[in-house]
Amino acid sequence: MSLTLRSTKLAPPVYQHTGDYEVLDDGKSIGRIYEIRAPLRLDQLWFWSITVLGAHRAGIHTEGRAPTFEHAKAQFQTNYERWQEWAK
Repeated sequence: MSLTLRSTKLAPPVYQHTGDYEVLDDGKSIGRIYEIRAPLRLDQLWFWSITVLGAHRAGIHTEGRAPTFEHAKAQFQTNYERWQEWAK
């Protein structure tokens, strides 16, 4: 499965350099991954969330924090795939 990322451009101009992405599966919005502007800890620099209706009922993590963008994408994808298996 390959998820698509699209820049949200929701941040004000001063923060446009930070990463902020909508996550899409086959063109449908399923979540978001963004860089936290003032993290309390560097190992929690990126936030991800799965916004599929009812995903929390699958017993998966629907949100989390990660030290890097790559880790955030991997955590998102792992939990989204678990939700897909549960939803079958």
